[in-house]
Amino acid sequence: MKLKQYEEGLVKIMAPDLDLYRVGKHVEPAWAPVFYNPRMALSRDIGVAVIAAYLRDKAEAVIVEPLSATGIRGIRYSVEVAPNHTIILNDICKEAYDLIRLNVKLNGVKRGIVYNTDANLLLSYLAFKGPKPDVIDLDPFGSPIPFLDSAIRALRNGGLLCMTFTDLPPLLGTYPKTCKRKYGATSLRTEYSKELGVRIVIAYVAREVAKYGKYVSPLLMQATDHYIRAYFLVNRGRENAISMLEKLGYVYHCYKCLYRELSKGYNPRLSCPVCGNKLAIAGPLWTGDLWDAGFLKLVLEEYASRKYLSSRGFKVLKLIEGEVGAPPLYFKTDTLAGKYSLREEPSRRKLVAILLERGYKASLTHFDQKGFRCSLHPAKIVEMLNR
Repeated sequence: MKLKQYEEGLVKIMAPDLDLYRVGKHVEPAWAPVFYNPRMALSRDIGVAVIAAYLRDKAEAVIVEPLSATGIRGIRYSVEVAPNHTIILNDICKEAYDLIRLNVKLNGVKRGIVYNTDANLLLSYLAFKGPKPDVIDLDPFGSPIPFLDSAIRALRNGGLLCMTFTDLPPLLGTYPKTCKRKYGATSLRTEYSKELGVRIVIAYVAREVAKYGKYVSPLLMQATDHYIRAYFLVNRGRENAISMLEKLGYVYHCYKCLYRELSKGYNPRLSCPVCGNKLAIAGPLWTGDLWDAGFLKLVLEEYASRKYLSSRGFKVLKLIEGEVGAPPLYFKTDTLAGKYSLREEPSRRKLVAILLERGYKASLTHFDQKGFRCSLHPAKIVEMLNR
């Protein structure tokens, strides 16, 4: 395996030379013997700020990344946030294990422990013998669902569960049967499918933790590029688990007029209350908040204090900050223009400015570059634009 040195954040790592896995301009990291994707640097940048915000008041913590590959994510956490905390890295692949050890040494990680075993086996061992992790970061290629049960059992009460989902087609409605099989939910192809996918993910995690008398609080949900990134606080509490499950529900969507409704529980609407068209249904999914405003403030502070982090990550977090408290199930300017035959596609920033000026709740969204949030029915938005 030919290696190349890469720099990201404040660390240097050795990883497979990705130029060897290039077809034209396209580089496919999955073809390399050990997975390393430079395009996920944004996710890792934001992850650094999230871990820093969570560890603010903790003198000593254990961070576990059971699917480490090159170790880049966990090593960044150690070097950039938590040099005095214990970091446990692991990969079942022997080549990855050797590479992690090399990178741990290269970056002077003093409290790093590296394993070469099955991720579920490691998490089960930690659940039984300890130390109980304060942070578990599941960052696989594909879905983290096969590792969720073990992570729930291993995580300390009040711990932080971080998850990356790159299996977007089922969650976004391209393969609804696969979504039903993997996540126990029906997905839909809509202009706000990323938000539906995020809400399906939260609902799945909520149901899984409830089996153990635990409940989750979504701290930060991010869906950019080709992945969903989720951060949950996990606590014990049977009554709170029941309250959490009461926040599950469904989305009712009209493909004719773009009406959409987010409803707790199951209150089936067969026809659209605006145009009478048959409604499509997605769920069960999470109907509560996607972000914790107080925690997000801490994340922004930590991000801003690290000047080396990408400007794009800060912009994404600022967009998310604007979404807190805004109406769910965003619209897209191009879908609106096409469906209502507008002469030209409106600017989402100008549109949000107009809505706010006229007293409506509205915001941009980080989910889509053409997306905006608004409490009005789309026909009313068009009517307002035509005045």
